[in-house]
Amino acid sequence: MKHMNPLHKIITAFALAGALGLAGCAQAEFEEITDMNLARCLEPAGLGARVNSTLGDVVTFSWDVAKDADSYLLTVYTDKNRTQQYLQETVSPSAVPIQKKLDADQTYYFTVQALADGKQGSNVAVYEKSVTTFAVKDNLYLKVTDRTASSVSLAWSREVSDADEVDRIEYGLPGAEERTSRTLSAAEIAAGAATVDGLAPSTDYEFILFFKSASRGQVNAWTTPDVTGYTRISSLDALLNAVKTPGAQILLTLDGSPYDIEALDLTNGFSILGEEAADGTKPVLTGEFHIADAWAGGNDLYFEGVEFNGNPTAASPSGFGFAIQNKNGGTVDGKQLGNITYKNCVITGYTKGLMYEWGKAMTVGNVTYESCEISSINPDGTVGGDVFDIRQASTFGTLSFVDNTIYQGMRTFIRFDAGTLAGLVIENNTLCNLNFVDNANNAGFFGLQIVPGSVSIKNNLFLNMVEKATLGSANAKYKTASDVAASASNNWFYNIVDTYFTTSWPASAIGYNALADDPCYNAPGGLFNLLADSEVAGQNVGASKWWTPYVEEPEDLTLALIPGSKTWNLANAKYFSGTVKKEMVRDDLYIAGAESTPIVATGGTLHFDAAAVTNRYGVPTNGYVAFKVDGPGSLVIQAADPDGLGNHLVIGVGPVDGSEIALKGGVSALADVDNAQKILITSITEECLVYIYPSGPVSLAQLAWSTDVTPVNTALPTPAPAADPETITAGEAADSTVTWAAV
Repeated sequence: MKHMNPLHKIITAFALAGALGLAGCAQAEFEEITDMNLARCLEPAGLGARVNSTLGDVVTFSWDVAKDADSYLLTVYTDKNRTQQYLQETVSPSAVPIQKKLDADQTYYFTVQALADGKQGSNVAVYEKSVTTFAVKDNLYLKVTDRTASSVSLAWSREVSDADEVDRIEYGLPGAEERTSRTLSAAEIAAGAATVDGLAPSTDYEFILFFKSASRGQVNAWTTPDVTGYTRISSLDALLNAVKTPGAQILLTLDGSPYDIEALDLTNGFSILGEEAADGTKPVLTGEFHIADAWAGGNDLYFEGVEFNGNPTAASPSGFGFAIQNKNGGTVDGKQLGNITYKNCVITGYTKGLMYEWGKAMTVGNVTYESCEISSINPDGTVGGDVFDIRQASTFGTLSFVDNTIYQGMRTFIRFDAGTLAGLVIENNTLCNLNFVDNANNAGFFGLQIVPGSVSIKNNLFLNMVEKATLGSANAKYKTASDVAASASNNWFYNIVDTYFTTSWPASAIGYNALADDPCYNAPGGLFNLLADSEVAGQNVGASKWWTPYVEEPEDLTLALIPGSKTWNLANAKYFSGTVKKEMVRDDLYIAGAESTPIVATGGTLHFDAAAVTNRYGVPTNGYVAFKVDGPGSLVIQAADPDGLGNHLVIGVGPVDGSEIALKGGVSALADVDNAQKILITSITEECLVYIYPSGPVSLAQLAWSTDVTPVNTALPTPAPAADPETITAGEAADSTVTWAAV
């Protein structure tokens, strides 16, 4: 007996009703159909392919995953007619998108078919375009040299023999499948420089330098904003006057940076655009904004290309709490604010958070943080306050965090105790080491006591969430993931503490995907570039600025002369992070690591894993650090011996050619020496290297060079004894008491 498709049954029933006539149709009763069990899978849609611009021969294949498919059959061909099969593989829905390594310098075509047990396979979906891989050539380290509202100027290295082997620059939005190609002229190739015109203002672009199929360098860059109608401001006084005008359009230059605004009261809205340098350096506003009681109401606040810095100043040694806040001590309830926007900004160093209303409700439009770097907010967790901190019955539009890099610090990230929030959008953010404060008020990433009108949590990358960090508190006063009914998908997690997910906010509610390996180049050093072979590469996860793979240029080992005094901050991960197994120069310090003598930057120290290797002249050749000076001075240095092995650091001075060394002293991590030690080096009359190298495993905990050569007498004062009586008669017995003052 031939089985009939249920859909065919429905069509037959209606056809039969028509044959019986309309009158019969009016009287007939049909059984209700509640399930249409199609016998064939739905044809896959949304096919796409993207070649990894760094590896060249790795392709990410993608398509929309349907609920009715158990697996997919991916077939790759080498001809347009799809007769020459290159590979065929069954792919589970959870593995989509999938990366495959193909042959270089080849053009490919592919199809996808959905499969499921008990059903026919779908129609074969055909990707109508081709995919071309390429061979990898040496990187020419593409750099940005200038930017305008409609153009970006680029340059690349000419210091290789095949530097002329470039032919075009392709550009487009980060992660976009389509790019525009711009052919290079002979003059541009010879100069190693070109300008790409016709771009949109205030837009982040991805630029790739090519020779035929080979990528020779890649960089991301923002165009500058359109500053038509804006007034250039280069002094603090001019800025303080300008913000008093409702709707003022201010172009803030680097010339007057930093602008120490301290706690600045605002009475109306305005726009500030930062005039950035080619390398992205932004003008700095040091201090915080207060919405004054005299606020006029309704105006928008817009910031782009500006750094907001809450670190201490001479006038405010305790630093600043919130980047923007209702007036601390204000008396006016219900202030009306328009939209508040931060785009391509840096927000760093605040002791509490981003926004607070200080006990007075407000009505605010949409609040948007787009493509910003937000870091070191309450970085050590010792100060109260939450990041976006709303405790009164305030009314907000949509709060959006999109395409940001947010790392290091913070108590609760988003706190709403009362009021209304029309929408909450958390999408395409790179999030690292947040909400670790050991405090009962730490509700974790989400501290919501209200239900927003809508919630979207998608395409985020969560990294290194440590003890005390949670996605959302299990405290009954907070809304759960079920309460907020978030639309969540494609969120990825690496190195997450076991207690991060709770019964209130389980992993299943957040679109959870686990990463076994670190996907980033150097997250502790602030380089969150996705590794080309990472599971999330090519999946448009996290902030888009990090989708461009990090390519390390050959080390420039030029060591600059230190002309005066200098203190090295060994805790600065920008310079000192990870394990060093090669020679490098960081912050004017030569670091000679090797596979056999690695140097590990950890806990604000440089730890030497082994004794330095020296040549027959006693000069260290690896496993040491050094710096260059040309005059007498003193070394301020402290060692640490975390393993109690009794090793020490040796100090020596020698000519810059490394031909010899003269030892000048050493420093040990003794239990009774808890301060840095000062070693005078007064014999330097020309450029020399000051060497610091270990006798065995030991740590360098503090390092500074000073031009101060004042001797330090570390010996105790000589005691001055006194006898009573001072004299006695020879041969006669007598008592004499000797005393001296304590030293």
